[in-house]
Amino acid sequence: MPFSLDTLHDDVLVYLFGFLAVPDILGMRQTCRRLRMISLMRTVWLTECNTVKSQGFPFPEKALAAMDMPELERRARRAYQLGNKWSSLDHMAPRATCVFEANPGNPIMNLRFLPRSDGKWIVTVSQGIWSVLAFWHMNADEPGSIIKVAEWTRKGTFFHAFVVNQDPDSEATVAVSVSLSQQRTDHQIDILQLRHNVYNGLSSLRLVTSIETSHLPVTLRGGILAMSDRADETRILNWRDGSESVLHDKEEADLTSWQYNRCLQVVFAHESILVIRARSVNMFPEPVLLKAEGIRVYDPVATYSFGWIDAVAVNVVHTPPGYRDQTDISTGSPLRPLSILLREDGDDPWAPDACSVSLFELLPNPTYVSIHSEQGRISPGQSPYIFPPVHKHRVRSIRGYLRCNSLFLGKFGTALWIQPREPGHLGLTALELHSQDAQVAGPAAANESLMTTVFPGPLLSADRVHMILNKKLWTNELRYWASMDYDEENGVIALGNNHGDVTVLEL
Repeated sequence: MPFSLDTLHDDVLVYLFGFLAVPDILGMRQTCRRLRMISLMRTVWLTECNTVKSQGFPFPEKALAAMDMPELERRARRAYQLGNKWSSLDHMAPRATCVFEANPGNPIMNLRFLPRSDGKWIVTVSQGIWSVLAFWHMNADEPGSIIKVAEWTRKGTFFHAFVVNQDPDSEATVAVSVSLSQQRTDHQIDILQLRHNVYNGLSSLRLVTSIETSHLPVTLRGGILAMSDRADETRILNWRDGSESVLHDKEEADLTSWQYNRCLQVVFAHESILVIRARSVNMFPEPVLLKAEGIRVYDPVATYSFGWIDAVAVNVVHTPPGYRDQTDISTGSPLRPLSILLREDGDDPWAPDACSVSLFELLPNPTYVSIHSEQGRISPGQSPYIFPPVHKHRVRSIRGYLRCNSLFLGKFGTALWIQPREPGHLGLTALELHSQDAQVAGPAAANESLMTTVFPGPLLSADRVHMILNKKLWTNELRYWASMDYDEENGVIALGNNHGDVTVLEL
């Protein structure tokens, strides 16, 4: 008797669909009406989402229970597509899904995707006579269509830095450092909220609060703002109630007055705060925020220096499937290494053109006792991570002039950066007057390139480290990129150039 799927009960078919990959489910959908109905069931795509997540493919952190069937299918298909592309970089060929003029003729100094927006919301900061902050939305139903939904500026003011809130549920959307005078001596940080009117569909910006300070915003997470100066002080502020603490870095004895040890990143790690500057790395205990006269000043519990670096990205890379995390001995909570991706810098213009992008790890301290336990309160001052950081991998790059020196390291181990064009030009007229590198006669240099690689993690097992090779994803035909952001979960990249254009790439 010939076997037929038509003879099987629906429950059996649903069970069998759980063993199929995404392309197979889509293929079965094309065979008959009954299998099409099975392929449209929520439980089928719920199982498939759990499968791609267990395989370590890039997937949003949103709870599956909050997704309906169309979203589950879309997420599973996109994760499967990204996972297979990252598993073999030879198949990685991004395409420009949208190119728009954010501020014609003026450089896009900074841009960011809003978190949990599926890569459809972009914030840009452009610099003309004065600075302009703008919010853009890409229409998912009309590919390539983008509209400006809100704009904020102050006549005659300049924005020195801005950060997007890592918590999308917070009432604060962005924090912007503003100069209020032409001399740029009066500074404040404005915290803004992007509001959506459910009745007319329009969006607007509301000023939540202003903070008078010369410090620059570095990290915004919910109601906590980390801001820093260009020397050795970082302040952790609860902008809602005004309570704060001060983190004071260990001084670098060999710094001269013209060398700014600027803050590159502030990371809220496990029961600690990691402050990375151009010359120093300092780990602080989790501070207690107090008001007014009770503000506490914290010294680092561990320090290190990589030498001069010009860019850094820190993340907690997910562990490979089947790998068990180390746990805190006092609380039982999981502890994962902090991965630090950095690009070296230097002040020697005659240094070789070759440089590298290097990956380090701060490993969890197995003897660390939680500060929230009784023993930890009695003997504080221990670092949750082992110093110095351990060097793991190095990818070769080249030195050169960059307007955008950003690095990105995702939770799934994917990394992106911009590689400068090589120094060397035909004739004096081709020299870059603002370059910090010595330029020599030679053939015309190539344009900037967007580079990528995959480090060991969910997408690359430790026994395949020989496959860590950088790949050129895109070439800039307009000479200079000025800003970049990367949404790993959705596989989208935004690049702003010095002519006011923004290009959105889909992997």
